[in-house]
Amino acid sequence: MMIAAHARHALLQSSRQLYEKLIEQERMDCEWERCDCLFVFRHVRPMEDCESGNRIMEQFGVAAKRYDGEAVRELKPA
Repeated sequence: MMIAAHARHALLQSSRQLYEKLIEQERMDCEWERCDCLFVFRHVRPMEDCESGNRIMEQFGVAAKRYDGEAVRELKPA
């Protein structure tokens, strides 16, 4: 799984860089943007179950940050 993940990560990073280069060079007015993901859980257990996946993602330079309670509401009031 990790061998495939490293190969997939390299492909995704290359694709992202090519998109950014194309948009900049062609001065494209489009809605493409880099953004983060927010996963919200109603209970602590499912969030804790994601911890092992978060540690794997760190190997690819993708860090997960945990927000609890009021911190989530401050980040995304909606």
